[in-house]
Amino acid sequence: RLFARALPRPPRRLLEIGIGHERGPRAHTPARAGGAGLRAWRDVFPEVDLVGYDIHPRTMLVDEERIRTYLCDATSGAGSGEQQSDGYECPSWQADSAFDVIVDDASHDVGSQLDTFDHVYKFLRPGGYHVIEDVLTMSLPIFQPLVSAGIATWNNTNSPNVFNGNLDDSNMLIIQKVGEVSDDEDMQRWLHWAKGTLEAGA
Repeated sequence: RLFARALPRPPRRLLEIGIGHERGPRAHTPARAGGAGLRAWRDVFPEVDLVGYDIHPRTMLVDEERIRTYLCDATSGAGSGEQQSDGYECPSWQADSAFDVIVDDASHDVGSQLDTFDHVYKFLRPGGYHVIEDVLTMSLPIFQPLVSAGIATWNNTNSPNVFNGNLDDSNMLIIQKVGEVSDDEDMQRWLHWAKGTLEAGA
């Protein structure tokens, strides 16, 4: 909700990646079907068209006003419209159906966050926002070049010093798509560097 209030205008279309959990946080707890995030966006923005991706069938929502969900692996070809392995199939988005906001609230693994960004950034409108939730503190240096370039900002809910050495998951990265061709080229160069850095450190 804090991020929502910071938006210059209400989004028309919003994609949230990661709807729920296949299993509960502990072995003896039940799975959470999810949908709380999508419903919260619907409450905040009464006119927004909402789309959700998840890889777990139990998280799919049915008959929800202004919410559509897809069994889709956003880390591998999201938006291609082609059948994926394991039965996943992501819709194919065109330029006129691009998103104003994309929220990655899925696995919280930096490799998956980079792969998801690689596949969905092209479906973000110029001027739109790609939000990565729950970035582990150990992964912050991977994303810091975007902040240094002035096209991303950190929102940390625990401490004003995001490089505090704690392995928390409260770091939110907000990336704005400038919209110029050079912006996409710069993003691809950063993404290539980020993936190479991650592989080298593995």
